[in-house]
Amino acid sequence: MVIPRDWIDDVKIEHRGEDGGMNITLFVEPPKGVKYAPTYRELTMLAISVFRDAVDPDAKRFEATHADVMAWSDEGHSGLMAPYRYRVTMDFEPKDGHDNA
Repeated sequence: MVIPRDWIDDVKIEHRGEDGGMNITLFVEPPKGVKYAPTYRELTMLAISVFRDAVDPDAKRFEATHADVMAWSDEGHSGLMAPYRYRVTMDFEPKDGHDNA
């Protein structure tokens, strides 16, 4: 499944380190009543897609190097075993030979 972009609650893109690296953090919150739990791959592919659209549409300047996904659940939302919110953090490093200034 491709995660709909309207499930994205918040996005932050920022520079990281002195080597020209960047980072994206996005929060994904499926609508209430949706019983689908996105996979790690789907969530990281969404982060890559949003980053590319915002910063590097030709995918020539940066490559994804690290990703971290966290999920939150509680009894007040969908129950303990069904996450209701996800945070995806992904680092992008400059590809060799490209000016990223």
